[in-house]
Amino acid sequence: MSNQAITGINAAQAGLTIVADLAARDAFYATTANRTKLVYVNNNNGSPDDAANGVYEYVGGARLADGYYNGLALAVQPLVDDAEAAAASAQAAAGVVDPINGAPRVGVLGDSIIQANHNPYAAATNMYGEFFWLQSEFPYFNFDVWRDDAITDGLRYFDGLNQGYSGETSADMLPRVQKLLSMSPDVVCVAIGTNDLGDGTAPAATMANIETLCEAILAAGIPVKLANIRPVLYGYGSVPEWNNGGTYQVNRLTLNGLIAAYAAATPGVELVDLSAAYGGNQPANIADLLRDGLHPFPQGAFLGAIYGWLPALRKNIKSIPANTVLYVEDTNAVSNGAMAGSGGEKEAGRVTGDVADNWFAPGGSATTTITASKVTAGQKFVIDPGAGSGTESFRIQPGDSNYPEYLPFDDGQFARAFAEIEISDWGGFQQIRLDGFGGSGAGYGVDVDPLRNLDLDGARKFTLISPPLLIPATPNLLPTLRVFYNGAASGTGEIIIKRFWIGLVPDPRPLFGF
Repeated sequence: MSNQAITGINAAQAGLTIVADLAARDAFYATTANRTKLVYVNNNNGSPDDAANGVYEYVGGARLADGYYNGLALAVQPLVDDAEAAAASAQAAAGVVDPINGAPRVGVLGDSIIQANHNPYAAATNMYGEFFWLQSEFPYFNFDVWRDDAITDGLRYFDGLNQGYSGETSADMLPRVQKLLSMSPDVVCVAIGTNDLGDGTAPAATMANIETLCEAILAAGIPVKLANIRPVLYGYGSVPEWNNGGTYQVNRLTLNGLIAAYAAATPGVELVDLSAAYGGNQPANIADLLRDGLHPFPQGAFLGAIYGWLPALRKNIKSIPANTVLYVEDTNAVSNGAMAGSGGEKEAGRVTGDVADNWFAPGGSATTTITASKVTAGQKFVIDPGAGSGTESFRIQPGDSNYPEYLPFDDGQFARAFAEIEISDWGGFQQIRLDGFGGSGAGYGVDVDPLRNLDLDGARKFTLISPPLLIPATPNLLPTLRVFYNGAASGTGEIIIKRFWIGLVPDPRPLFGF
């Protein structure tokens, strides 16, 4: 995807302004009227070490003042701010076990596009989800799920705040709203209606169901973020309504008008313009955003998250909750999650340079050169695939080649994992996967590949967060970060692993009333 494809989105309507550097950001915030808006800094220099890139808000006061304009201190911060996270960690009690439990809960009602935020068998984060991208860019809310084999509707096999069910219409969702409300969400996002249009349901009937859903949520005192309907690629599937000559497009525009009017007239309901986030009614690059004409590629999910959901949720989740930290070393089952030191082990002939203490870095393929080095905060790897071919990979894991550091967990316990990562703008990245819970098929693996088919023209930083995962009956758990890449890619890619945390957390079910 080109930078033009990103900047072509109606950023002003989505609540973001794109600027090239911090000076432009500070100039923007010098105008008082702009201080309620978000700024997306993207200077496209391709360096993962550049801390400037990211989304910023004006927070006021004397917090993290890092820019000045005409003598005026501008208190601005990136959404993922290392200094603030470190300060919160320093103030946190050593007994903090689960950083996410205290964060605001975001519940979501939807169809297969929402369900796809989690793997149906592993209850693990999935690259195709808008809320996966939202939490990776803004990891300060709770979107927990847990495995439940009894839930076979839509082949989900999980329960929790993700109440997306494949194939469901607005009428199907009506009985589910009370279940979601019983989990005490702080905000509820509603993204429903696509399957109604596919079934030929009249927009007025769909809107009546959506209003019923929203009124039940509002009656519980919970704000609603109501999404309109995303565009689809004409000709999706064999249903006539999806085709250009069918009724889908006409009814979609009609329904989107009804949704916008209802949100504007109803206190407590805010419109999330996913149609604009994906580029409008039928953007020229729609085939690059949707993997099958309907469900998003990572590109589409990213745009829906950053230009749709993020501006709306930032109004309810403005900063790190006082009792929430994303990284507490005292509770880390990995002995050097901060990637400190340089005494780790590397595979001879495959990896050169310095590896963090108590970490082992096996190399990639025979053609790949991996160069390791320490940066101010974290471990950096430069990947040069040489004359390789196909999908190749390398990994990093705690311990050494003779004594891997297996997790000291018992079956029946729950664990959560975090990894804070930065990557360069390199087209060779295919997948980054955080695993080591014994295998995704058993329901305790974390499989995240946010980068496949994704080219964002600039370095990215993100946080991989697993849901609470049940430890298997025969634990053999070696936490591992795997990086998959195209062996035939030109140039080199850089990845910085800033923090790696795995710890035991409470059973989530009682916390949500189950």
